Amino acid sequence: MKKRSFLTVMVSFGILLGGMIFFENSKEPDLSKVKVATAQAAYESFDSLEELENDADLIALVTFTGERVRDDIKVTDTKYIPLSKSTVKIEKLYKGDENVNDHIYVYEEAAVDKNTYVNTEGYKWMDESGRYLLFLHKLSNFEGYNILGIYQGKYNMNVEIPKQYPNTTEGNRKALLDRQAEYLGNHPRHFRELKKMVMEKYSR
Repeated sequence: MKKRSFLTVMVSFGILLGGMIFFENSKEPDLSKVKVATAQAAYESFDSLEELENDADLIALVTFTGERVRDDIKVTDTKYIPLSKSTVKIEKLYKGDENVNDHIYVYEEAAVDKNTYVNTEGYKWMDESGRYLLFLHKLSNFEGYNILGIYQGKYNMNVEIPKQYPNTTEGNRKALLDRQAEYLGNHPRHFRELKKMVMEKYSR
């Protein structure tokens, strides 16, 4: 049986607890002043582009609108998982409901919390300069989508060959600020292999 993504499981858990923590809209934080912390999680690994395509409810080329809010999952009274609810505009739909709104919410497994960019498995935020191919799963009983396989379901189509930094404290800080870098985690080879498949099919 396939494992659902970490976020899918935790959002379901959060709903049962009544556990979403909402934050006021605020301007984007200055990422040059934050530290980077990466959390590990159990998540589904995709070995091929075909697996991603088959599992996705929606595949779309999108741009990030600049609208992003903290929307954490409350686990207990004192523990929560930092998440971001980001608004994207669909530029081209490859798979999914043709009547979907051209603006949708996408949950990104990262947020700035107490001057630290907290992410899951090396996920890097979308920014307004990119054009992103997203492989998305519709969250049941919840408004929005999550990205399949965390980092495996988001690709900046403006970056043909993503820049790689050492997976160190300083390397991750540099990667977070560099728009040519897409990933901060422990599996850069796996990401590059999937990215190559995506570019070969969808950048034409």
